[in-house]
Amino acid sequence: MNHLAPRSQWAAIAILATLIFSILLVRFYHQDLPPSGIPPIPLVVGVVGDIKRPGIYLMEGPAVTVSQAIETAGGLRNRTSMGGLQVLALQEMHNGQLVRVASSGRETVEIRVETMPSAARLTLGEKLDVNIASEEELMLVPQMKAGFAAAIVNRRSKQAWRNLDELEGIPGVGPKTVEKWRNYLEASEKSTGGEHEDK
Repeated sequence: MNHLAPRSQWAAIAILATLIFSILLVRFYHQDLPPSGIPPIPLVVGVVGDIKRPGIYLMEGPAVTVSQAIETAGGLRNRTSMGGLQVLALQEMHNGQLVRVASSGRETVEIRVETMPSAARLTLGEKLDVNIASEEELMLVPQMKAGFAAAIVNRRSKQAWRNLDELEGIPGVGPKTVEKWRNYLEASEKSTGGEHEDK
């Protein structure tokens, strides 16, 4: 199977995300520092849909709500109040998350919080979960072959990956490869139902 076309597409997305992140980072650190002299940890979030200025934003972390992200993007395009969406609006966001806003008239607004595409998340330093990521997403990881990605997905359909060391059970995957993958992969607590061993 030829993976050159999709991989080149993801590479272009990753390069674009890196450029955007670099520009936002420079702008962020040119702002005045707090009295402590230690800059707060920036949070990268995306806001798209029916808002005034859709895009990717670097915001002062660690706590940023959905409402703050929407306000930073100029607010809702066809509505001035969050109304009955106040509970969701107070939800805290995490690095690499995306707010999607859809409206069907002035009084009906749907807001969803989801993760950014895998290429963008990897660029931001986020890791892919071996118990959730698709074969296509896993193929974005350096030194990942199609056979390795298929084996990861096939194994988890029978038994969840408890930690990344178990990946050495895949034929052709050794300790050095797994060690490099630790920068891009994780076996999360939520997906395994146990204690996270790869922090």
